Amino acid sequence: LERQLADGALRRSAAAESLGSALTPLKVGCSDFERKADVLRALVHMALAQLLRVWGSGRPEETVLLRHEAGHAFASLNEATSNARHLEHFHTYFAPSKMAEERPASIDLHTDAGLLLAFTAPLYDGEASGLWTPEGPLQLPEES
Repeated sequence: LERQLADGALRRSAAAESLGSALTPLKVGCSDFERKADVLRALVHMALAQLLRVWGSGRPEETVLLRHEAGHAFASLNEATSNARHLEHFHTYFAPSKMAEERPASIDLHTDAGLLLAFTAPLYDGEASGLWTPEGPLQLPEES
């Protein structure tokens, strides 16, 4: 999926989903990327599962924490997410060959729906970080 953003940048996206901890393999036509992306997805799932277990520790098991609109009751975030559909997206951004001095935001401020959103640090190819704020480029620490 490709989309031209308001600032002229091109965004290419690949999407995958999973149900609970069962990852649906990512299929984008590049086996090297698919393999590496699936490892990253599995690691993110494991890290989030551990985080949710820690957040939920110490709560009485019989307490209903969340109720699905279909009526299912969940006693913990871990239980809820292990029964949920997870959507995953990988984005690559390409700057136009000539950027205007004054450019609009690539994407308007928005809200993504979901119980929990997890992000991984981006990988950059080039000199600029690519993270722009209204004040200019965001500089990342060397160790990031």
